[in-house]
Amino acid sequence: MMRYTIKRGGEARWVQIQALEDGLFDVQVEGEPTRRVRMTRSGGRLHLLEGADSHLVEISGERGARYAAIDGVHAALEVYDDAALRRLRAREGLSGGDEIIASPMPGRVVQILVTEGQAVQAGQAVAIVEAMKMENELRAQINGVVQAIYATEGMQVDGKTPLIMLEPTT
Repeated sequence: MMRYTIKRGGEARWVQIQALEDGLFDVQVEGEPTRRVRMTRSGGRLHLLEGADSHLVEISGERGARYAAIDGVHAALEVYDDAALRRLRAREGLSGGDEIIASPMPGRVVQILVTEGQAVQAGQAVAIVEAMKMENELRAQINGVVQAIYATEGMQVDGKTPLIMLEPTT
C-alpha cells in the first residue's frame, strides 16, 4: 500500500493506493470512499477504468513537481510520498508532522498493538512484523495519537509499506 500527499493550488489531500491483482487497485482519496480502478500504464500515460468510466492521465515532471493532464485538462501538482513530505517539512523548518510507521522490509504483519485514537509514547511498541523468520517489533519515535492503521494482522507487506500513522502530541 502506498500513500501520497498531492498538493494542487495550495490544497493538500492524501491518496492511498493498494495494488490488488491483474492491474486492479483500490484507491482512496482523503474524505472519499474507496474506489476500485483498473489501470494500465504506457510510459507517462495511465489509462484508468472505473466501471464504465474511462480516463486518460498523462504525467510529466520530476521529484515532487508533476504536471498531469486528465482527459485533456492540465493541472500542476506536487506529489510527495510520506518520507519526502517529512523531508520537505524539515527543510522548511516546520514540525516533523505526522509519523508514518512502515515495515522495514517485506514480511507479514503478526500483530497490531494499538488502536485508532490511542495515545502512545516514544519507544512504545505499536506493531510486530515477521521478516526472514524473525519478529521485528516496530516502535513509535514520537509521543502521539494513532490517527490511522493501514495494515491488518496476517497481511503480507513490502518494505516501506505504511502500517500506522501517528499525529504528534505536545
